[in-house]
Amino acid sequence: MGALIHKIDNDYRIALISLVSAYRANDFLIHKDFGKLDTMDSFSKGHFLKETKKFKWNTNLNNITLPVMYICDWNSVSHLVSKGFKEPYLEGYYGRGHYFSSYGDYLEPQLINHKKPVILICLTFPRRVNYITEKPTLGNSLYGTSLTGFDCNYIVVNSQGFPADEGEVYNEIVILEQGEVLPIFMLPITSSSYVRLSISDGDNLYEQ
Repeated sequence: MGALIHKIDNDYRIALISLVSAYRANDFLIHKDFGKLDTMDSFSKGHFLKETKKFKWNTNLNNITLPVMYICDWNSVSHLVSKGFKEPYLEGYYGRGHYFSSYGDYLEPQLINHKKPVILICLTFPRRVNYITEKPTLGNSLYGTSLTGFDCNYIVVNSQGFPADEGEVYNEIVILEQGEVLPIFMLPITSSSYVRLSISDGDNLYEQ
């Protein structure tokens, strides 16, 4: 038993496409500091690069496109895919913004938090990536803080959502700038239609 994946019409998200185009037009200014990532946590950076290399279109680290997933309620879909990921933001463990992941099985428990859950499959365009290793229970936690100097926070986590560098790991990507996210598919989930989703590779964008 599966679920129907709907492609989001470009005419419906024309305003959002304009925002993404404007964001990507500033590539040079954004990319010039990319080399600073060499000083960040090596395991998290390695995980990020591994995720990007799953998609063969990512031949240039200065021009990355990374598919991710986002869980929301049906009532929020129209606003998100046409106007973008604006407020309200989540004041979460790893900063203020919208939280995405490449791992459907990691996001799966969130489905029960929504009356009519929908999975949005989006493209993101990470540039200046901030690798987070701080545990949210410690004094240097980034809980609820805004992104400063970076376009997104990238966290390698375990199944409980805490930073991890071994065992089975997933990721969380925190984005504040709406021009960094472009929804391309939506997958409504109903009680009679259940699917386990995983981002795959450039030839098979999703598995059902």
